[in-house]
Parts: sequence; structure tokens; C-alpha cells
Amino acid sequence: MIKAYVFEPDHNAVNLLRRYLLSSFPNVQINAESSSPCFHTLLSKETDLVFLNISSIQKEQLDELLSISDKKIELICLGNKEEDAYKAYQLKATDFLLKPLKESSIFKTLAATEQRFQSKKPSSLSKNKDKIGIPTIDGYEYFSVQSIIKCEGLQKCTRVFTTERTNIVSAYNIGEFIKLLSPYGFFAPHKSHLVNLQHVKRYKKDGTIFLTNDLHVPVARRRRAEFLTQIPHL
Repeated sequence: MIKAYVFEPDHNAVNLLRRYLLSSFPNVQINAESSSPCFHTLLSKETDLVFLNISSIQKEQLDELLSISDKKIELICLGNKEEDAYKAYQLKATDFLLKPLKESSIFKTLAATEQRFQSKKPSSLSKNKDKIGIPTIDGYEYFSVQSIIKCEGLQKCTRVFTTERTNIVSAYNIGEFIKLLSPYGFFAPHKSHLVNLQHVKRYKKDGTIFLTNDLHVPVARRRRAEFLTQIPHL
């Protein structure tokens, strides 16, 4: 369970965030909320994640924010204007949400946040039989890591192909999948593709990898030599 604290004077924004967490991210629990940033209260509690309206922060409260970073609490800033994003950057926030909050932005931010917490667990993806939760617009789809054949970038989203399904579209971009899956036998032969090396069936010298279920992907010229070192061959 990810324990969250919310500092936001806008009750409508708090209610929207709480409602979205309950429906799509039940693993993130709001332990407390406040209309003013009383950080001494926060620091006395067990907290993993903070939602903070950056517009309400005063200069004298910056030291308290630094003490939060010392506790390695993740910080997601909310702002009333685009200029607030720079303040969030200064505070080393993991993400920034511009108000009025949009469900698509909340989803992508929370999906990435939850995955980061999962990746911090020592046992995360430690066994091939373990499942991974792929965030979609409706929630999560769960698959064995080794059932994933390839991932294909679709602008800011990713289409995931498994041994059973080919129509899974995730809110993650392809870069997030590369960071998550590369340590587990996946290789990016192209900027828009990530393949599971366990599903490689054939490679043609023209730069094409053939995979399970008749899937195939191109290999960028600069990546062909590296690809050939991934699987032993004569």
C-alpha cells in the first residue's frame, strides 16, 4: 500500500483525485489531507507520496520540503499555472500536474508513480513466473513477463503483444517499458520497438527479427551488431 498525503486548498481537485484513486489505483491510499502545507505534521507520519499544490508554498517552507526529500518521499506537484512547473523542478518533484486536473494526465502520472514503487521492491520481477501489471485506460492487465513478445511505441502510448493477445494499449510510452523490462531479457532493436529475446525465432541480414506468432520488427542499422551479441550463434 502506498500511503499518500494531500496538501491542496481546492476541495474539488482533492475530491477528483480521491475518486480517481479509488476507482483506478486502490493501492494508493490517502491517509490525510490539508488545505495548508503543515509539513511538521507530515514528517511525523509514515508517508510515501505527497500531492502538493505548489502555488500555496511560501519561501520559508522550502526548508521543510528539503527535509521531505531527505526521507525519500515522492513529491507530485499541482499548479494553477504553467510557471509553477519550474518551481516543481526546483523542488525535484517526480511529476507536475496543471490544474484544472485532467483524468488522462492523472492516470499517466499515477501509473508511472505506482510502477516506480513496485520497481523499488526487492522481489519485483525477480522470477519469470511473476506477473506484471500493465496500466491501460480501464485499469490494469496482468501478464507473466515471459508471455510478452514485444512492445511497440504508439506516439505517447505503447501497444503490448503477448502470446495470447495483441490488442493491449498501455498509457506508458515505450521508454518506460524499455527501462522496466531491459533487465529481464528484453532488447530495443529500434526506437519504437522492444522485443523479448526468448521469443526471437529468426533474424534476416536485411535487419528484420522474426518472433513468436509470426510477429516481426525492424532492427536499426546502428543496433544490428549489438543485437547479434545478445544471443549466442556460430
